Formats: sequence, structure tokens, C-alpha cells
Amino acid sequence: MCGGRPRAGAEGRGRTCTCFGPDCPEAIRHRLFGGTVMDYNARKEATIRAIYDRLFRAYGML
Repeated sequence: MCGGRPRAGAEGRGRTCTCFGPDCPEAIRHRLFGGTVMDYNARKEATIRAIYDRLFRAYGML
């Protein structure tokens, strides 16, 4: 537990933190993928941009 409050409505379904303390799932995921948060974001950027590109094109916004 990172010391943050569980997400609203999460009672009885495990703990989902709303912070980025050292034991939060989000922080652990970043460590598992290695590097810093900036490194992780740089690796996923191309995928996110491709998803947005397909979405906006599908709706005629590009």
C-alpha cells in the first residue's frame, strides 16, 4: 500500500491507489518495464499516436 486512499468504490475489490507511491501498481508497472517514466512514455508514444491517428481518421477529423 502506498499510503494513498483507495479509489472511490474500490472497497472489497482490492486496493487501487490514486497516488504514485513506491508500492502503487502504476509505479511497479513502470519499474517492470525498466528505465524512468520518461523512458516508458517515449516507448509507448508511437503506439498511442497510431491509435489516435486511426481514431481521428475514422471520424473524418484528419
